[in-house]
Amino acid sequence: SDLEGREERGEEHRGNVRALGGVKVKNIHSKSLKSLSMKDFTSNSINERLVEINKLLATAREEKSATVPIFYNEAKTGRYTAKNATLQGFHRSVRYAALKGCYEYDINAAHQNILIQLLDQKNIDFPELEVVRDYVKDKQGIRVELSEALVTTIETVKDIINALTYGAQLVRNKKQSIYDICEGDEDLIERVITNQWFNQLTKTFLIAHKHLVGDKKILKNAVGIKSESLSGKAEAMAHILQGCERLVLDALIKHSKPKNVALLIHDCIVYYTPKNPSDLSRIVFENTGFDLEFSEEPY
Repeated sequence: SDLEGREERGEEHRGNVRALGGVKVKNIHSKSLKSLSMKDFTSNSINERLVEINKLLATAREEKSATVPIFYNEAKTGRYTAKNATLQGFHRSVRYAALKGCYEYDINAAHQNILIQLLDQKNIDFPELEVVRDYVKDKQGIRVELSEALVTTIETVKDIINALTYGAQLVRNKKQSIYDICEGDEDLIERVITNQWFNQLTKTFLIAHKHLVGDKKILKNAVGIKSESLSGKAEAMAHILQGCERLVLDALIKHSKPKNVALLIHDCIVYYTPKNPSDLSRIVFENTGFDLEFSEEPY
């Protein structure tokens, strides 16, 4: 992961200057600053980011290089998890800054899309599944509508949808993931658990689980990993979906140049150089059978 700083050249920002209170300021919209601007500035959040930055700088000094090596462990579902969460688990603003100039390719509505295709492969369909199909077709539109209805960020909506896809419960319980995602905001939690769209998604998960898992005690996922100690519906669904997710990443890694992958982030891959999203979709389909689309996000 490249940490080498790049100087901002003045000529790149000519014409991008505006007056503010009689003082000229440069209006630079970097990815890392955009990410920060969407968050509340608190002493804790700032300190967390500083700790992450210091970890990266310390590692770079130890390595005597402008790069930081990232080692991955295999989670019990097969997911690649970065050791010590390096960059993969860091705040987005830190990741964007550290990997400036790289390109992230995200699977559009990854878990929901994979869920639909797994059911389609078994010729399984039911009315409640339409809510997931609609989401896959217009992910951004639905996220915006929900964020406005709930008076919260699109990122929070995305986290709630992914949690419900894995079986999170729409309850006020502090021990449940919805409470954490909403950061304990009781008013927001109330809006979430009474939202009709979220309740439909919850029903869809229960029906999908019945068809894909049922009463099975042992599950073998797409990368051949068996799980014999599943504690509940959510863990069983995670074992299936994350196994498929790993299968997709493996296909992309196999067809990438060894030193061109900057970072793996579960349902997306970061490259040092730009790719054609259609080519990534083709590679995945030919190697896994999943018909997935990728969105490009330059850092």
